[in-house]
Amino acid sequence: MTKQRDASRQSAWDDLMWLLAQTQTPRQAEQLFSLFFTLAERESLSDRYRIVQALLQGEKPQREIAQELHVSIAKVTAGSNQLKTTPSAIKQLLRQQRISPRRKTLANSGAQGSTRARRRHEAKRCAQGKLSVTTTSSNTSSPSRCRAWSDSSA
Repeated sequence: MTKQRDASRQSAWDDLMWLLAQTQTPRQAEQLFSLFFTLAERESLSDRYRIVQALLQGEKPQREIAQELHVSIAKVTAGSNQLKTTPSAIKQLLRQQRISPRRKTLANSGAQGSTRARRRHEAKRCAQGKLSVTTTSSNTSSPSRCRAWSDSSA
C-alpha cells in the first residue's frame, strides 16, 4: 500500500512539474504557486532560494549566511548538502538567474505583489483601524499580527 501511495505522490509531483513548465509568464507561475502552496510554504521556498543563491556566490561562511537571511544554520547546511548533488547545468541556470538583469517584478506586472508589499499594506490597514490586532496564544513571544475583519466592510 505504501509503495502505491508513494508512486501516486510521485506521479502527482511529476504532473505538477509539467504544469509549472507549461506556464508562459511569471504571473502564471505565481498564480499556480498561490493555488498549491500556503503563504508560509511560499516564504519557505523564497528562503531556500536566497540560501542557494548565497551559497553559490561562495563569498560567505554558512553561519554568516544564516544570520544575514534570518534562517537557521540547519537550513543553510541542508541547502549546501543539496547543492553537492545538484547537476552542474542546474547550478549554471541558477548562476545565470542571479546575474541576469532583473525583470519586472510580479507586483508591477499585475500579480498579487511581494510578501513584503502585502505586509506593508496590512500594517497600513491595521494602523488605520481597518484590521484587528490579535496575538498568537501558542507562543507568547511572537509579535502581534493583524487579522482582517470578518465582515465585508473592511
